[in-house]
Amino acid sequence: MKWLLAALLIVPAEAQELKVRFYCNPVDAEVYMVDTADHYLGPASQSVNITFPKDGGVYFRFERAGFAPRTTLDPVSRGRLQQQAEGFRYPPDSLGPVELEPLKDWSSRVLQVRLGLRRWGWWLLLPILGLPALRSRPARAVVGPAGMKVGDFEVFEQIGKGGMSEVYRGRRSQDTVAVKILQLELAQAQDAAERFRREVQTHLALSHPNLPMLIDWGEHKDGRLYLAMELLEGETLKERLLRQKVLPEAEMLTILTGVAAALDYLHEKGFVHRDVKPSNIFCLANGGIKLTDMGIAQNLELAPLTRTGTIVGTPQYMAPEQISGQAVPASDQYALGVIAFEMLAGRRPFRASEARELLHLQLSQMPPSILELRPEASPLLEEALFRMLSKNPKARFADCESAVAALRLGMTNAASDETIA
Repeated sequence: MKWLLAALLIVPAEAQELKVRFYCNPVDAEVYMVDTADHYLGPASQSVNITFPKDGGVYFRFERAGFAPRTTLDPVSRGRLQQQAEGFRYPPDSLGPVELEPLKDWSSRVLQVRLGLRRWGWWLLLPILGLPALRSRPARAVVGPAGMKVGDFEVFEQIGKGGMSEVYRGRRSQDTVAVKILQLELAQAQDAAERFRREVQTHLALSHPNLPMLIDWGEHKDGRLYLAMELLEGETLKERLLRQKVLPEAEMLTILTGVAAALDYLHEKGFVHRDVKPSNIFCLANGGIKLTDMGIAQNLELAPLTRTGTIVGTPQYMAPEQISGQAVPASDQYALGVIAFEMLAGRRPFRASEARELLHLQLSQMPPSILELRPEASPLLEEALFRMLSKNPKARFADCESAVAALRLGMTNAASDETIA
């Protein structure tokens, strides 16, 4: 069976690119396409080119400050679009606009804060705003009852959830693992299944001490592919930075060195990660470092699955060329530079309240000097960060290891002749 599944990994899906404009109230709502990562499409009032699969459709989410977000309940296919003189519109006139409901009570406002700050550590605000949103939040859906079988693995509680997949704690014999499986409601979505196949293919091609180890993979009885990975014990870098904004030099260099080794290996194998960020960096209890989540990693030798007009990745860590749809290995180095800056300064180099503004800053504005935030830092450290965060990918370091070596040199040559703590 596995050889047959492996053959299916390279079968492309036919698709068609269409120019779409969204009919939404309020008209300035932000539109995202829901996938393994959120693809920012832009404001609803602007047309965007979207590639629709031959069969099935895509999910959209609409957001605006002060309103409850709304996601399409069913995938939107080409047949649900209304053709106009210049492209298509969704929803058609017969359905009326997508209506966003204004937020009124405190529970909804806490929920909106959670959505708007989901990458900035929203839970820091909960002691101030209270916990009604968490108390009223429904339980997450599960694969099935405790003890259900996924392949040879007995799965238990859910330990994670992404845009298209869910992760469960599982066990086979005496081995405890993390089982990742496509969400049930997306099982028939051709593009979602194809992207998950690509992720399986990526893991099959990789083996590195700074990447999670693939233990097994296969097909669940309902047709969904699954991955069984080593279960990581520890915390993400995002969790660590919430507890301690600025990290000590030795700890920071250990993290950067491990991630750089994983990235250079990925690049040598022909992959770009495209989503390097603190929540995808795992700090093991034994001191090791793992770079996780290959869900949107791109094999440069295969045709991309990303639709024209969409942005794949996390805006806070995206290189200018990735925002423009041209991710290259140096794009991952840029993200690593943002993380290094964040660990040194206690904040990211670019900050904005909306994704659109943040993307504009990444494209057009130089990052602040680390010397303004850490006066004791050395010019060599500033130079290394500026080079990693260069708008031109060709101006960055030859590889991530070289970039981290330059950071290390800058840290040990601080202006005060003391190592940066």
